[in-house]
Amino acid sequence: MTTRVLPLFIVVACLAGCAARVTKYQEALTRADAKAREGQAESASLLYQEAEEIASSPDLAMEARYREAWMWKKAGEPARALKALEALARAKPPTSRTPRIWLDIGRWREESGDLDGARRAYRQVLSYPESGLAERAADALARQASGSPADAYRELLPSARGSTRFDSFLRLRIARAEVQAGRLESAVLACEDIARRDPLPTGVYTDEALLLAARLRRQLGDGAGALTTIDALLTAQEKSAFVGSYERPSFAEARWLAADIYAVDRGDAASAERWLEQLAERDATSRLRDDALFRAAWLARHARSDEATACARARKVAQLDPPSPLAGCLGEVCPDLGVQEAGSRRCQRAVTMAKGDRATLPAPPPDQPAPDPAASERPPSPAEDVPSE
Repeated sequence: MTTRVLPLFIVVACLAGCAARVTKYQEALTRADAKAREGQAESASLLYQEAEEIASSPDLAMEARYREAWMWKKAGEPARALKALEALARAKPPTSRTPRIWLDIGRWREESGDLDGARRAYRQVLSYPESGLAERAADALARQASGSPADAYRELLPSARGSTRFDSFLRLRIARAEVQAGRLESAVLACEDIARRDPLPTGVYTDEALLLAARLRRQLGDGAGALTTIDALLTAQEKSAFVGSYERPSFAEARWLAADIYAVDRGDAASAERWLEQLAERDATSRLRDDALFRAAWLARHARSDEATACARARKVAQLDPPSPLAGCLGEVCPDLGVQEAGSRRCQRAVTMAKGDRATLPAPPPDQPAPDPAASERPPSPAEDVPSE
């Protein structure tokens, strides 16, 4: 087989030409951004249009026009900004920026009091269920709905066809709305439906759904069902090592919940300690790791009068690197280590967590979903990298 090599001067000429083309586009954007910062909106607008004309791809052209729209908004010209954005949103073919533009249109119209226009824009975002922005649009639509939150999210389910991720998000929102309405059994069914439709370890929202289902089963007095659900959740942690999935906070929280069930509901401190030690070992990066070790030591001493085990666990906390915030509280579980921060809020919190919680309703969900690749309201920064041509 013969390998053909291009002459060096041809390669250099190609590279130089490509670099020049990229540079001209980037230079136009940089000059436009500078004029925008100086308050010279009309000059900036012309430069953004120049950048659009020399862009070598629809994405790059849209980036220039998107910055121009933000420039008009910051310049106090909302009507002009919206006109620019809506022209972008309707441009064919759509680009990777299109769903974000529709989301911005929805927000800007909502800010101006045009709720009907905002709803129309948010519904356009739902046409891109895999964008990572449909979740925010769904929350905005549910917030504006006149009926119950659960019904508002149910109405949006047809828009999730073809996107398991977005479908799971909507069903999790339905489950949480049912909790807030006091319909715990319905919430459990909704959570378990997510697990069937979008199983772990790949389901983005399924770990949250199973953790919520376990908490609800405990609240309903079904401790055995809660533990079964926890087992199902943690089985996915075993699988995640083989498919490259990341560790999730829900795994540690599930183990903490299991410890609560054994220690508080069943009075079985030894089983609770095993769950806590497993948490410290398997979820070593969790924010609950130090609390789990402290709680296991506290249970050994105060629930089982096993001071030797309590002190051994306390010494593990003392030896953590970096040092644990609970190092000054270890005298609470091992008198040999003294109490450097006796009575401090940190130590009081550690002891309260060690005693465990009775079954309570899960905390209300946050207003916004996660993960969200477009959580920021800020306009694009000139310092950000411009997409490469």
